[in-house]
Amino acid sequence: MKNLTSCGDIAYVSGTKHQNTGDPSLIFVHGAGQTHDFWNRQIDTIGDRYHCMALSLPGHGESGGKGRNLISGYAADILDFLDRLEITAPVICGLSMGGAIVQHLLINHANTIKAGILVNTGARLKVLPAIFEVISNDFDHFIDMVYAQGVSPQHQSETMFKRVRAFTDCTPQVTSDDFIACNEFDTMNQLHRITAPVLVLGAEDDKLTPVKYAHFLVDSIRGAKLEIIRKAGHFSPVERPETVNRAIIKFVGGLTHSHTEKL
Repeated sequence: MKNLTSCGDIAYVSGTKHQNTGDPSLIFVHGAGQTHDFWNRQIDTIGDRYHCMALSLPGHGESGGKGRNLISGYAADILDFLDRLEITAPVICGLSMGGAIVQHLLINHANTIKAGILVNTGARLKVLPAIFEVISNDFDHFIDMVYAQGVSPQHQSETMFKRVRAFTDCTPQVTSDDFIACNEFDTMNQLHRITAPVLVLGAEDDKLTPVKYAHFLVDSIRGAKLEIIRKAGHFSPVERPETVNRAIIKFVGGLTHSHTEKL
């Protein structure tokens, strides 16, 4: 993995593959209260095949600027990032809140995005009021909750807990604003507007965005493809990276009609 680089208010890491005209770039967008570190295992592997970048949104981790409390605000940040780096027609992959951002881009900026990958997300992402209280009053307990709810019991361990702590490197204020953005998000009546290719990844043990959310997305987006990651929770790209990576590589390979090898 390359060193952390910044473009405007967005810090990012890239894989070893350089941008070229033959294959699309892949942009990975994290979830609420997270950083680019969530996608380390994807950048390490997929980044050897395709030009890949994992972003920390403004206000997150080592990125500058302030966090947003609207999905549209983060979408605008990503569009600015793409414009600055002259990246055209990327495939954008987002987890949870990141998936909401991808939906917004696919609906409102269809000519800018080649395809979308929606990972453990939904057309609505309502947040319990108690979540905001815990973020404000006991942030360490909130991180414990994120780990307990986000990781399948089959993958819970001290090592996994350390990984979760590493990619939840945000202030309580930024995290709270992210969840406000999620709570306001709703594309249930707009998904029919998406015309780009879409891969929906759900996870069998996901408690935060259950598999039924993935089925709704696939039923509502014309031509969308669905894969359910078995024995994994909300953080499936961290829990079962090889399986998630294979699904992403297969999907992107199908977009370019290129041959894909087995991992």
